[in-house]
Amino acid sequence: MIKRFLFYVFILSIPAFLGLSAWQSSRYGDLEREIKKLEKIQEEWIENNKRLIANIAVLSSPERIERIARNELGLQKKLPEDVLQISITGTINDTVVADNQELTTTSLNPRSEGASTLGIVQRLLGGGPDE
Repeated sequence: MIKRFLFYVFILSIPAFLGLSAWQSSRYGDLEREIKKLEKIQEEWIENNKRLIANIAVLSSPERIERIARNELGLQKKLPEDVLQISITGTINDTVVADNQELTTTSLNPRSEGASTLGIVQRLLGGGPDE
């Protein structure tokens, strides 16, 4: 009796194993197709990124920016002698030293120019806040 039962179990397990094998093959094929589809999408993204990087390089070139500044915006380069650089080197007891010139904040009229750094810079440039 037991031998007969084992024989039937063995006979019935063969189609079960074949069915599982077919299902596993089908699942493997589905996954393989999905991987190929994702790899294709990844390649498209990589190509798109390469194009975008090339466009960034073209659009950010100094020659292009200078051409737009000159032709479209009407800007021009300043000569080094036209540029005035001011550096505030320190403040001690209401005295500000800027470009080897001393200005005391009490010598400024606080109502017109203010006793602030901005007022001192404006005074060094020779103009007031309204000028």
